[in-house]
Amino acid sequence: MWFGSEGGGVSKYDGKSFTTYTKVQGLAGNTIYSIIQDKTGSIWFGTTGGGGASRYDGKSFRIYSISEGLADNYVYSICEDTIRHIVWFGTNLGLSGLRIDSLENDKGNDGMFEIFNKNTGYPIKDLNTNSLIVDNTGILWAACGDNKLIKFDYDAIYKNPSPLTLRIINVKVNDNDIVWNNLTPKVSIGTLADSLALQNEMVTTFGKMLPASVLDSMRKKNSDIRFDSITRFYPVPVNLVLPYMENSLTFDFVAIEPDRPKQVKYQYTLEGYSKGWSSPSNRTTASFGHIPEGYYTFRLKALSPFGIWSETTYKFKVLPPWQRTWWAYSISIFLLIGITYLIYKIRLKLILDKLTFEKKISEVEMKALRSQMNPHFIFNSLNSIHCFIQSDNSAQASEYLIRFSKLMRLILENSRYPEVPLEIDLEALRLYLELESVRLHHKFTFEINTGWELDIQNIMIPPLLLQPFVENAIWHGMANKESNGKIMVSINRENDTISCVVEDNGIGREKAAQLKTAQPKRTRESLGLNLTLDRINIINRIKNSKASIILTDLYDESKNPIGTRVVVKLPLEFAF
Repeated sequence: MWFGSEGGGVSKYDGKSFTTYTKVQGLAGNTIYSIIQDKTGSIWFGTTGGGGASRYDGKSFRIYSISEGLADNYVYSICEDTIRHIVWFGTNLGLSGLRIDSLENDKGNDGMFEIFNKNTGYPIKDLNTNSLIVDNTGILWAACGDNKLIKFDYDAIYKNPSPLTLRIINVKVNDNDIVWNNLTPKVSIGTLADSLALQNEMVTTFGKMLPASVLDSMRKKNSDIRFDSITRFYPVPVNLVLPYMENSLTFDFVAIEPDRPKQVKYQYTLEGYSKGWSSPSNRTTASFGHIPEGYYTFRLKALSPFGIWSETTYKFKVLPPWQRTWWAYSISIFLLIGITYLIYKIRLKLILDKLTFEKKISEVEMKALRSQMNPHFIFNSLNSIHCFIQSDNSAQASEYLIRFSKLMRLILENSRYPEVPLEIDLEALRLYLELESVRLHHKFTFEINTGWELDIQNIMIPPLLLQPFVENAIWHGMANKESNGKIMVSINRENDTISCVVEDNGIGREKAAQLKTAQPKRTRESLGLNLTLDRINIINRIKNSKASIILTDLYDESKNPIGTRVVVKLPLEFAF
């Protein structure tokens, strides 16, 4: 036994206890105005909470509302026509009927309701509570809210067994009406299609004839839209192709039912766009916005007042944006290949340049090492040692040999590093000057001075960078000087640079060049300057610095050469 309540759902009494069902268990609403049991044993509940009706099959509830075709969601009365197997629902907006056999065959899907009210041509308003009954002759009696008693003979209604003729009568683009006969390929901009079809379409769509300027503007605006032809009777484009920016469509459609057009129910879906079929309704318009590129099929079906379905389809295409077209992909692929190749070439060039640069560094370092250990210097030093031994001056030979070995060890050790502490480099330079001074019988003296602010133990410079300039001062400035000479080496800091000055009071570069020309076999061309310039260029490239070499010839007041000054400026670098 079932009991309906107002606000508390329904309760089932099995003779021992009550079981209550509410919206939580799937009931359409918690206010129950009507309960019946049909011939299949299912229990029907009419609710007035705006949820419609519910059917309970003993296991679960199923809701029937306007989404399934019910006239209204407020159900005040339910009864069963056992002769025709129809369940009748008295709603706030008239009468609805649902065939039970369609439920048994699992066909009780959306749109199987038949509706009889003022909208469908019947003088049936809202139904009162529990005001429905079917007599033994099959006549339905209903009490309406406008104080009328309705006698309804379902068999007296004409039922057309044929499906309805379903037509799509208009297509709008971006919610704009279009005169499709105006866009046919045979009609160009600046001309008019003087045809009956064009005139009929303008009157049907816009209710008037449009001036030539409006038609011309319409053609220009929709010039990118393509189609093959236009259907007869209703101006609808066939095989429509839309550009990507004009990808919103509205379809107007109609099913031809002269007697009861308001009882026709429509459902539609757009394959590839919609998630499913729309709920059955009387709407004769379907809109779809921002449709992505692709091929689409618009499926439309209509349910006649007698439960007969009819269906039609419409196919169209939306083009992709230019960046997703095949030619755009082709261009992108070619550009990608071109950019990849360009990056490859640039990368290869950088690698080759790096290898070339590293090779040049190695060559310069080897040349610098060979310059520092040139055979002339080694031969002369060993010859000096030999002379000391021959003259029984073994003490001086031993001292010279010790200095020579120290210098060779420093040169070999320093050549392993791109930079060495200034203190160690100056020590090697001092040993070199001492050996050359002894070899030339103290024909020159020298001084090595550093600024008081210099941390010579932690300041780093390239090894023996100044040695070639000192060598030039000895070989070309002092060796041919009649009187004794002097070589001054001074190191000072200037902001973020180290200024290294090598100055001599020799015969000068001009006179040394003249002697070299006169005695080519006795004068060895020094490669020190070129090697040092290469090393300076490498330093600038690696450190992005502005290291430089400045050579200055010194003259007295009478313009006579009195020596040479070399200034080498290096970036200030510390060991920490």
